[in-house]
Amino acid sequence: MFKFKPLVAALLTVASVQAMAANNGADQSQSGNDNNASINQTVSAQSNYASQSQSGDLNNANVNQSYATNNSAYQSQSGTGNSTSTWQSSAQNNTSSQNQTGSNNYAITEQSSQTNSNASVNQNGNSNDSTVHQWSGDANSASVTQNGDVNHVHLDQYTGTYTSTASIYQEGTGNRHDFQQEGSGHALTTSSVGNGNAITGNSWSTSPVGGQYGSNQTASLNQNGDDNSIALLQQGDGHDANVTQTGNNNVASLNQSGNGSTATTTQDGDGNQATVNQSGNANELYFSQSGESNVLTADQNGDSNYVAGYSYGTDNTTDVDQVGNDNYAYVHQDYGNDNLAQISQTGDQLSAHVGQGGAGNEAYVTQTSTGNYANVHQYGNSNLATVSQN
Repeated sequence: MFKFKPLVAALLTVASVQAMAANNGADQSQSGNDNNASINQTVSAQSNYASQSQSGDLNNANVNQSYATNNSAYQSQSGTGNSTSTWQSSAQNNTSSQNQTGSNNYAITEQSSQTNSNASVNQNGNSNDSTVHQWSGDANSASVTQNGDVNHVHLDQYTGTYTSTASIYQEGTGNRHDFQQEGSGHALTTSSVGNGNAITGNSWSTSPVGGQYGSNQTASLNQNGDDNSIALLQQGDGHDANVTQTGNNNVASLNQSGNGSTATTTQDGDGNQATVNQSGNANELYFSQSGESNVLTADQNGDSNYVAGYSYGTDNTTDVDQVGNDNYAYVHQDYGNDNLAQISQTGDQLSAHVGQGGAGNEAYVTQTSTGNYANVHQYGNSNLATVSQN
């Protein structure tokens, strides 16, 4: 008499319930090598449950929930070379959770035409890679957590998405994540703790390459470690970006174009560099750098822009260029050596304040137009100040 193996019986059981509409449950558990698991729950389904657990080598897990509401998918893998994927489309209030512990794991979650759905990825191990796609939806949330080595995250919310949130946390060595938010009302929070981490905005489907497009977007980026890098592009109005880096050799680059943008960057460590470009109306920038060899370059082109400061440490350089109306620049470097502050303003009713404390500091202020005000005070040795107003 022929008997089904437990895995085959489980797959047949899953296949037999696909026509049923609601409250179905499917559980798959595999332990071994080269296994494959698949669950399909489709066609006007709701409140269904799919769970997959794999422990072993080279396993593959797949969950497909389409036209489904209030469904949940849970995938757990422990081993080497595992891969997991979840597809949820044309529904609302769905949940996808992926957990991987081991080496060379890959996780992908795709949610399309979703409302108020959630995607969660947790990876612990080495060389993990995670991809989350959310598009054509509203009020969705995505979170990715990676603890290990050489992890990568690609997370995007795009094509008519509104009021969605994204959170990425990486702790380890050589981590990198790329993000894209396109639409309006999105919120992004990222944090990297470790070595060689990189945070960047990357668009694989549209141009330009960068992070948030639309209106009323917010971003908060934090890195604590060594050799970190942050790059962000925001286009639209009402953007807010905050960058905090604590460590060594950090680089932050912000590009905001539109109305009402705000950029805040704080770097505490060695060899930090921040480059900020804002073009539009009512942009603001607050920068604080504490450490050695810090460089800040800020360009603001528009009206009602202003730049604040501080730079603490050695060999700091601050360069501010503003073209427009009602701009205000404030730079203070106390105390340190070989600091340079250069401010060039072209427009109306611009004012500049430069204060430096230390040895070998230089300050250049150039203002062209009407109603400009410059105040430069330097205390220390071998300081040079040049102010030119037309």
